[in-house]
Amino acid sequence: VDALCSARMTAETDVPNQIQALPQNGEVRATAAVTVNAPLAEVYAFWEDFQNLPRFMGDFASVEISDDRRSRWSLTAPAGMTLDWDVEIADVNANQRIAWQTAEGTALNASGEVRFRTAPGGRGTEVVFDTTFNPPGGELGRKIAGFFAEALGTKVGNDLRRCKQLIELGEIVHS
Repeated sequence: VDALCSARMTAETDVPNQIQALPQNGEVRATAAVTVNAPLAEVYAFWEDFQNLPRFMGDFASVEISDDRRSRWSLTAPAGMTLDWDVEIADVNANQRIAWQTAEGTALNASGEVRFRTAPGGRGTEVVFDTTFNPPGGELGRKIAGFFAEALGTKVGNDLRRCKQLIELGEIVHS
């Protein structure tokens, strides 16, 4: 009975069971999910403030908020390079979803969303992060991105686990 109940409580139809990163049509898509042991409203409020991103996404140097729909993100790339791009909030559904996309005229073409829902059995909040980007550099950039797609999926999963620690513990545990 316990096994049957557990299987039913954890049945997830629209949340990936593992980290995924797939190059598709020249785009790279990364999806990951985590369950955070905190109320949905608290988790949503943490994500709603994009300035929290550099706290758990290791590559982010900064996020500067321009207004309620626009921000400028800065990422530290390999070889000490810095990439900057403007982001616009595309859609918000309070306590359920935040979607964004790069602003028109930005060199990087990317979009993403983070979805929230109460975890089965009242175990906190499920967070699903899904992002897609077209790498710069034309065909060569797409080929290189294809090689790194799996690493990107792992990175997104690691970022979500750090986010979980930050929300649940107030700090990121390093061993």
